[in-house]
Amino acid sequence: MNPESEQRVDQLSLLQKLFSIGWENGAFSDVKISAFGQQYNAHRILLCQSPFFERLLRGHWSDSQSSTLELSFDDPHICPDTFLKALQ
Repeated sequence: MNPESEQRVDQLSLLQKLFSIGWENGAFSDVKISAFGQQYNAHRILLCQSPFFERLLRGHWSDSQSSTLELSFDDPHICPDTFLKALQ
C-alpha cells in the first residue's frame, strides 16, 4: 500500500470511529435535536457544516444558546427517515 492509500485508510478509520462514538453512542454530544417525537444527540461543530444549522447556531436566536433544538417541518417530503439520513 502506498502512503497516500494508507492515509485514506487512516482517515476512514477515524471517521468510522467518530461516527460510532459520536452518532451511534451520543458521546460528547453538546446539543440535542427534537424532531418527529424523537431526540437526536448531535454536535454543534458538525451541525455547522450545514448552512441552515450554522445560521441557527451562530445567529442571535434563542436556539443558538439552547441545549435542545426543537424542529418541525411543514414540507410533507421531510419525514423521520429522510431527516435521520440528513443528520447522519
